[in-house]
Amino acid sequence: MTMLKTNLEKLYQRNPSLNELYPFDETYEKLNYFIDSEVKNGKKFLNPYRFSKVFNIELSKIFVLFVYISSINDNRTLELKYRYTCKNNTDVFLTEDELENFICDEDCGCEEEFNLREAIESEAIDVPIFFEIDAYLISNILSSIGDESSFSERDEGGMSNESINNLKILKEEIDLLEEHADDNQMIIRQLSQLEYLTETANRAKLR
Repeated sequence: MTMLKTNLEKLYQRNPSLNELYPFDETYEKLNYFIDSEVKNGKKFLNPYRFSKVFNIELSKIFVLFVYISSINDNRTLELKYRYTCKNNTDVFLTEDELENFICDEDCGCEEEFNLREAIESEAIDVPIFFEIDAYLISNILSSIGDESSFSERDEGGMSNESINNLKILKEEIDLLEEHADDNQMIIRQLSQLEYLTETANRAKLR
C-alpha cells in the first residue's frame, strides 16, 4: 500500500461523507497518478489548473478537494501556503498561522514586517494560494526512482484571489469544508461567502 493511499484512507475514515463528493477509488487513482507525475517532473506544488485539465474536472471541485485535504491536521499529503512577494521580489511561502506576525527573511534586506493576514482580509493585497506536497511524500516518490537530485521545486499553480472569486462552489462542498476542517479558516470563510453571494444572486434573478 502506498503512503498516499494510507493517508487518504485516514481522511475518509474520519469523514465517511467525503466519499459521496469524491469517491475514494477514483480520487485516489487520479491523485496518485498526478502527484507521482508532478513530483517526478520537479514540482513541489500541486497545480489545480493542470489537474482540472488533465482529468476534465471542474476547477472548483478540484480546488475544494485540495483545500479540504490541506485543512486536516497531519494529513501528510498537502499543505496550503500563501506566497507573498516583498518589495525586493523575495518570495515567502507561509501557512495561515504565520501570516499575522509576518517578518520577511532577514537575508532579503527589505525589512518588511506587518500583519499580512489583515492585509489579505482587507483585500489590500492579493496573495496567491499554493498547495505544497508533503516533503516526506515527495521523498518517498523520489526514492522509488532513486533520483532525488532532479527535484527543482518550481513554484507554479498558485491561485489568485480573483481566480478564487470566479469559482462556483456548491453548498455541499462548503458544508464539507465548514464542518470538517481544522485549519485554513480564512480561505474557508471566503469560499462560504462566495456561496452565500451566489445564492443571493440566484434568488434575486427568480423574483
